[in-house]
Amino acid sequence: MNEQEMLRQLREAAKEMPVPDAIKPDQMENMLKDKQTGKKQKRGRIMRFSRWMAAAALLLVCGIGVYAVAGISFSSKSADMSNECAMDMAESTAGEKGAEAAEEGVNVAALGDVYTQAVSYDEIYERLSELKKEEENQKYNMVDNPDAMLGLSQNIQNGMEEAVAEDSSVAFGSSYSTTNLQTEGVDEGDIMKTDGHYIYRILGDEGRLVITDASGEEPVEAASLCPTGLQPDDVLKELYVAGDRLVLLAQRRETSLSNVYEDSEIEDIYYFDDVCKTIMVTLDISDPTHPREVGMYQQDGSYQTSRRVGDVMYLFTEKYNMNQNIRENDDASDVFPKIQGEVIPCDDIYLAESYNEALVISSVDLNDPEQTVDAKMILDYGSRIYVGENTAYLYKYSYHEGSYTDIAAFTLKNGIIVPVNAYSVPGDVMDTFAISEKDGYLRVLTTNWTANQGIDSEPENALYVLDSGMKLCGKLTGIAPGESIYAARFIGDMGYFVTYRNTDPLFSVDLSDPRNPRLVGELSVTGFSDYLHVWDANHLLGIGYETDPNTGQRLGLKLSMFNISDPSNVYEEGKCILKQVDYTPALEDYKSVLVSADKNIIGLMLFDYDQMNEGLYTVFSYENGSFTPKQELELKEGGYIQSEYDYIWNTCRSLYIDDRIYVMDGADLSVIDM
Repeated sequence: MNEQEMLRQLREAAKEMPVPDAIKPDQMENMLKDKQTGKKQKRGRIMRFSRWMAAAALLLVCGIGVYAVAGISFSSKSADMSNECAMDMAESTAGEKGAEAAEEGVNVAALGDVYTQAVSYDEIYERLSELKKEEENQKYNMVDNPDAMLGLSQNIQNGMEEAVAEDSSVAFGSSYSTTNLQTEGVDEGDIMKTDGHYIYRILGDEGRLVITDASGEEPVEAASLCPTGLQPDDVLKELYVAGDRLVLLAQRRETSLSNVYEDSEIEDIYYFDDVCKTIMVTLDISDPTHPREVGMYQQDGSYQTSRRVGDVMYLFTEKYNMNQNIRENDDASDVFPKIQGEVIPCDDIYLAESYNEALVISSVDLNDPEQTVDAKMILDYGSRIYVGENTAYLYKYSYHEGSYTDIAAFTLKNGIIVPVNAYSVPGDVMDTFAISEKDGYLRVLTTNWTANQGIDSEPENALYVLDSGMKLCGKLTGIAPGESIYAARFIGDMGYFVTYRNTDPLFSVDLSDPRNPRLVGELSVTGFSDYLHVWDANHLLGIGYETDPNTGQRLGLKLSMFNISDPSNVYEEGKCILKQVDYTPALEDYKSVLVSADKNIIGLMLFDYDQMNEGLYTVFSYENGSFTPKQELELKEGGYIQSEYDYIWNTCRSLYIDDRIYVMDGADLSVIDM
């Protein structure tokens, strides 16, 4: 008998017995409402209290004997936690998250056909153990037959981080640029930010925060520190500035030597076991010249991305190769990711059909930066992340007799993470901005390479619209057969996207009626845009390449300005072809481009492959159909450099305050006067 059947019998038995007043559902809900609206309590105490109450209810109502009759057995070390999980599920509608989910009519037990809620740690152990055995068999086979290694294929996941540029903002009488965002009102981390007075930068490899006073004629360093809670080899990844709070996000890597076959006759084969952790340090910057540490938060897993909505931070980390950590007689604390030293409850864990990686999502209130508000863990692989207005979406490519994108939705409300549902749409999401939420509707553009089966099959493109319950409510299919989506941008009720083969069609889609999206315009020009950015209400900036329409050969970097004042009649108002430029990081890292129509600036890093270690930061203006280079700054450390293992771009960042542009080039900070 499994745990679900046991719970069903317990509930049936409970109907015949009186329940003490102190633990009746209405009393528990009242206590939880008081907790939600009153004083903040530690998550650890909340979980222990809820589980104790659930355990007491089950024992008092059903009696210990009923539990014994259920015949459930667990491994000695994981028994307590498995029982905890079953009890959590039994009282899920009375818990803090369950109560809120019940009020919203949300099914917290499943996410469509994509994910299911874990029943017990034993269930997860069993699957991970199977994966471990499968991998061990492969390793044994490789020892016996080295040629077998030639047949192994590597699954390369597209882990592009979400982000994109929004326009500048004006605050406190001083105009300054904000971090490029994918969703307005949902802040994202970066390596440089400003509040209009001070500039905050992180030097990642040095683990150092530098605060610069930009209010004078020349920028002056106001403070520099390495947080005391970080280790010398921790790498700073991103920072946030929110009022008098500054958040630093760092990644820690711990390496150990482990035996490949711990319980086998092969004893002398070892491998490096890397464990990554994400550290969040919160500083009080009410006096930026003397920042003060006020919180340290630790979450297992390598840093993927993060978001800030108001005072709530959402962290996304990923722990790889979960099955490698399985050992005989382990308990959950030995295997599963921890947040602030606590293992995630198994009823907060969701399972895919096949999994070996753990994506951990947690929320933290910056006013209490060492306590977890809520957390979820998804056992899967290769998920990308998009955070919309009030919802986080996990989406990944999958193959089910054809190409699909599986999308799971979790609502975000004051830090509470509630699963909604999941849905699969045909095709793959090819561009970060090809997925966007507005007014509860999710718009998704895909390219389907398996739409037409056969040797000569060609891709097709489609637009799908999902409602707030993740149900399909509108679609537009059969777009640009034989081409694939290169860039996309949703602006209000309009969607624009670029497909490409040898020419660059820019399509316009009217989404004012989500149930009936309409293709209203198509423009074909030479070349293609890899990145689209909103310039103003009537213009869309495209950054990509000019190409030969007959051969497809690239002829140089291309800037295009599309006039979208009439979506049914979009035209290329101006273009600029940079023949000596081979690459700009803006095509892949949109936080590296600085765009403002108000200031009439387009700031880009430009590189020539023949001079890999040299780059120019160039500022263009746009007027009357013409792009004009206005300022250039030679980059000292922004070129194409060779690391120990690979060639990488050492990118830079730029921002503006009033009429000055500040360019971060490695540890240097340069100023361009507009």
